[in-house]
Order: sequence, then C-alpha cells, then structure tokens
Amino acid sequence: MPRGGFGNLIALPLQHHPRQQGNSVFIDQQLKPYPGDEQWTYLASLARIDPAAVELIAREASREDSIIGVRLAESVDEQEAAPWTRLPSGRPKPVAITEPLPPRVHSVFAQKLFVEKAGLPSPLLNQMKRLAAFQNPEFYKRQSMRFSTATTPRVIACAEELPQHIGLPRGCAISLERLLREYAVSLHIEDKQISLIAMRACVRPPRRQWFSRRVSSIGKKNCMRRIFLLI
Repeated sequence: MPRGGFGNLIALPLQHHPRQQGNSVFIDQQLKPYPGDEQWTYLASLARIDPAAVELIAREASREDSIIGVRLAESVDEQEAAPWTRLPSGRPKPVAITEPLPPRVHSVFAQKLFVEKAGLPSPLLNQMKRLAAFQNPEFYKRQSMRFSTATTPRVIACAEELPQHIGLPRGCAISLERLLREYAVSLHIEDKQISLIAMRACVRPPRRQWFSRRVSSIGKKNCMRRIFLLI
C-alpha cells in the first residue's frame, strides 16, 4: 500500500446509504429508477467491454488529442505498425484550417513573445497555446500512487491570454515560426528588449555607496540620541 493510503476512491453504484436517498441507482429511458429488486438484475445484464475495444477507444482519443487537448509525450501512434510513414519530426500532421490566414503574423519580443491575434482563426490560436503547454509529471506521479490530484493540474499552461495578444515564453519563438511555416505564414518579430544602456540608467547606485550613506545617517541619529540622553 502506498504511503498515505489509496487516496480518493471512486464510489461504485448501489451503495446502501446513497440508495436510501434515491441516489447512486440505475435509471430507465424515462429517467426513473428501476425498482429496488431489479437494480442488481439490470447490473448483471450489462455486458462487459472487451479490453481490445477499450484500448482502441483510448488509442483513437490519444491520436486525435481529444483527451485533454495536449499530446502526450509518449502516446501511442496509429502508425506504430509502419513507423517509416511518420513525419521526420514525429509530430502529427497539421490541422486543416479553412479560414483565411494573413500572409504575415506580427509579434513583439520582450519579456515574453507577444503575438497579435488580429486576423488569426481560433484553431491556429489554440495550436499556438499548445506550444506553451506540457504534461505535469507531478500529476501522473500522484495518480499512480493513488494520491489526491484535486489541487494538482494535469497540464501546465504557460501561455497568457491578453485582449489583443497571446503571451508565449520566449523559447517558443522557433516552434511558433515552424508552426506558421506549415500554413505558409511568415512570422515577423519586433525586438523590444530593454538595452543594456537603458538598464544601467535604471540601476541603483552601487550597494557599497548606498550602505555607507545609510550607516553614516544611522550614526548621526545615534549621536543625537546620546546627546539628548546626556542633557
């Protein structure tokens, strides 16, 4: 048993106390609960799903990125039987976008990479956000140990949604340029980083000078206090 127990367990249907309140029971097509003596009969009549069918459903959902919207790092590819047909990058094929796209996307390179959203369709904006999202390993670690994941996010998203821009980490610039190139769109980056000269103008005086002035002012205050006490 892992440290801390099994964590939160999934409540099964037909529990005694919830059934007394009319909850946790099977219902018919009219949303009415089956009679009490037919609950277990209905459960026994349900056929089990073949494990191969479950794996097929999970593989299809992972392939289409329809589980949580972010592709797993080690997901099962439908082309695993023929790995020579995969793209050289190992990434899925780009999503078909029917909306018109601008020939160039403007962005500003500062504390983040701010990309203008004007004229960009929602599917392309979502793909941009996915560039700055990744699976949280702590979530799967806690999940495998049956710990609670209520306060642990499954996906860590680093993209910032702004009224007219999308803020991405600056390290996503190359990935963003590669993504836009797949749709024949160029990326224009305007460098707005603070120059070293401007930074030096905003820097405080050296700490040694500031500390010496601070010590001298404190010494003057202490001298005045001593004179006051002597008087």
